[in-house]
Amino acid sequence: QGIDALSGAAEIFEGYFRSIEYENPILADTDTLLTISLLSFFGTVDFTAQSEIKNIVAAGITIEKFISKCLELQDIEIVDVYRDSTAKINEQVLSTYFFYLAIFKKKVIPFSFFVNRYFGDYKNRMRDSFEGACRAFGSEKVFSIAKADLQNYWAAIKEDKNKALDFIDVFGKYFPDYALSAFYSLTQDLHQQESISLHFFIERNFHPATTTARDNDLSTLPQLFYSHDHHIIATAFELSLQYIGKRPGSFKPLFSILLECFTPDWEDFNSGLTRQHLIFDL
Repeated sequence: QGIDALSGAAEIFEGYFRSIEYENPILADTDTLLTISLLSFFGTVDFTAQSEIKNIVAAGITIEKFISKCLELQDIEIVDVYRDSTAKINEQVLSTYFFYLAIFKKKVIPFSFFVNRYFGDYKNRMRDSFEGACRAFGSEKVFSIAKADLQNYWAAIKEDKNKALDFIDVFGKYFPDYALSAFYSLTQDLHQQESISLHFFIERNFHPATTTARDNDLSTLPQLFYSHDHHIIATAFELSLQYIGKRPGSFKPLFSILLECFTPDWEDFNSGLTRQHLIFDL
């Protein structure tokens, strides 16, 4: 029922924005779609800056055409142009839709263009754009199309530790096998550190800090997989325990993640707290 509900919500969401397409034929134009794909990914584009002009031209549109399309989109109140130099889609929800429309629905530019060129420098933009599209329109319409491009990118960077951790931080939950395999190898390569003393106290209104796999390497691994199948959660947690066995100082972020990710919600209560029992049994 949950999947059906999400699918229904995605159809309603897409149906709402489809009316914007029908009312504005400019959105069927390839150069317009290229323009909004760049604006939706980068957030803002300064079309007077040389580095950003290179990004525009690399996408297959001239700077003159890009500026022209931005002005046309401003006329229909989709894009704001500031000081005759900077363009931005005026609503985040619209930006998410246009990212989906140009790349995954109309496919005027491949997702690989953004992953291969910009993932390293725009990791957070990639996370926001991709996950926003997945949440709004469903993984079947987004991840299934991006999957091959992401697999190819992983094959090219997986031997580079920092790039691999960055990839896992953003896309690890979609590729649990990649993440678990990489973390296992990294854990085995670590040398044992000396034990440390840990002190615990109870704090009122404690709010666990949000951390990522990249911030603390392996200690936050369960965060990537808390909604996955139980055997994946178990494997991730066991790897985290192996990691803090060699890096005792990482116990605190792991404990914080356990509080954040495994505090029961209504789904947990409906399932008899299966995830929580799994962690305690380990």
